[in-house]
Amino acid sequence: MVPKALVIVESPAKAKTIKRYLGSDYSVEASVGHIRDIIQPKNVKTDTRYNLTIHENNSELHSYGIDVSGVSPSENTWEPWYVASENSKKTITQLRKALKNVELLYLATDEDREGEAIAWHLVEVLKPKVPFYRMVFHEITEKAIIGALEETRDIDMDLVAAQEARRIMDRMSGFGWSGVMRQVIGGGASGGPVQSPTTRRLVERERERIRFISADYCSLSASVVAKKDVMFNTKLIEINNQKVVSGKNDFDENGELKKSNEVVVLDESRSNSLREALKSKTLSVSSIEQSPYQRKPKPPFTTSTFQQEVINKLGGSASAAMGIAQSLYQNGYITYHRTDSTALSDQAIEAARASIENECGIEYLPREVRTYENKTSSAQLAHEAIRPAGETFRHPNELKGDLNKDQLRVYEIIWKRTLASQMTDEKGETARMLLSGAVSFDDSSKSQTLTFSASGRVITHPGFRYIYEETSENDEET
Repeated sequence: MVPKALVIVESPAKAKTIKRYLGSDYSVEASVGHIRDIIQPKNVKTDTRYNLTIHENNSELHSYGIDVSGVSPSENTWEPWYVASENSKKTITQLRKALKNVELLYLATDEDREGEAIAWHLVEVLKPKVPFYRMVFHEITEKAIIGALEETRDIDMDLVAAQEARRIMDRMSGFGWSGVMRQVIGGGASGGPVQSPTTRRLVERERERIRFISADYCSLSASVVAKKDVMFNTKLIEINNQKVVSGKNDFDENGELKKSNEVVVLDESRSNSLREALKSKTLSVSSIEQSPYQRKPKPPFTTSTFQQEVINKLGGSASAAMGIAQSLYQNGYITYHRTDSTALSDQAIEAARASIENECGIEYLPREVRTYENKTSSAQLAHEAIRPAGETFRHPNELKGDLNKDQLRVYEIIWKRTLASQMTDEKGETARMLLSGAVSFDDSSKSQTLTFSASGRVITHPGFRYIYEETSENDEET
């Protein structure tokens, strides 16, 4: 049976998954990413568009493959000369063949700037004689794919222009900086609008580190045994009501004390003397401060917060984390993983709340749903945060036979973070205790008053922490 419509996605893995949801009326093919790029400068003069009379003095075209001035220097066209990449020529031939006998074309590339640009390039190269539509979805589930077919749109040329501007900047900055870096560093060194400023910041920080003058000091902690053999840790904060130096904030950039006449600096000798003097000594509680606290859950994952958390929990690199997320997305387990939005759809919130009630109990459900504001004004609001795909969230235990070890661990992190974002606050009490005692040290018979501090908290309702613990949290409970 000849298919009536052609659906073009970016990756073969995604094409395979989507094909399962569409019948024989649809053919699903992959573009395998971009099919065109800006011409290499060395090939400009042999291109059929090159006109010696018009382009001979166009330095940007010769240097970057970008026609900045067009026919007249006053035009400011900024037109990249696009050519099909060598790796894509076979793919283009296959797509043209698939397009021959269909009645409709659906461009189902990713819903971001790159995906929008790929859709536009496909139209420019394939020149379809049949109606074509832009088809977008955030997750690869049957409902999402069918829904996307029913709610198509035109190609968003503003997004295409945004991607083209970024690519022009990549080419013009990258070609210039990379040449300089290869001369200075050698090898295959390269530069660009992101990595070059980042490298500069790293260099500046390294120069700060080199200039830094270290200062020597010691701190002192004590393990205190209370009644009923309860042990907790304390830290020495004052000697005779003078603050004990405890960190870099007490020193300036030259390694000098900021308030030398108001603080006490412990060196190794004094610390050892104090330690011996404190053995088996009794400390008295001088004050206790208690206050209730309440902590809200973090939003669901954006791309950057996802990468940070996976690296913290599982190790590895950002690219490895994104590779696993890509495989989960393409096979229909999570939503699109390149997003700067913290929003969840109504369907996702409903699924999260159902999972919370089932896994944790109704006492962990807030009365009202949680919504999160995007931190950046440029967030692509059509996207959702990274979350489990589908109308209902599959428990990680259900997927043990379908996913490998790394995929399962990443899915579980996403599942837990999504649920946690819709759970109740953590509640409890914090306490700060000051203890004091008099000891003699420094070969002196005169007693000196020491003040120690201990802090902790008691959790009365774990809230979101019932299911999810961030690796960045190092809180100690006592």
